[in-house]
Amino acid sequence: MAEPDWSALAPPAIAVGDVIQINPTHRLLGGALAFVTEIRSWGILAVVPFPRRGIAPVRLGEGEYQRIGKAPWLPEGTEP
Repeated sequence: MAEPDWSALAPPAIAVGDVIQINPTHRLLGGALAFVTEIRSWGILAVVPFPRRGIAPVRLGEGEYQRIGKAPWLPEGTEP
C-alpha cells in the first residue's frame, strides 16, 4: 500500500499579499491584522492599516504571526 501524501495538510507558505494576525503577546500590535509586504530570510515585513491615519510597518519573525489567508485587496501604498 502506498504511503499517503501528507503535504496537503501542511499550512500554506506565507506570501506577499497574505493577511496575518500578529501574536497577542506582541508588545504594541498584539492581535492586529496585517498585510505581508515582503518576505525576508529572518521573517516578514508587514503593514497594519489604521483607518484615516495611514499604515504602520512591522517586522515579524517566525512564531510572531499566524497566516489568515490571501487578501483580495491591499491598502493603498502597500502593493509590491
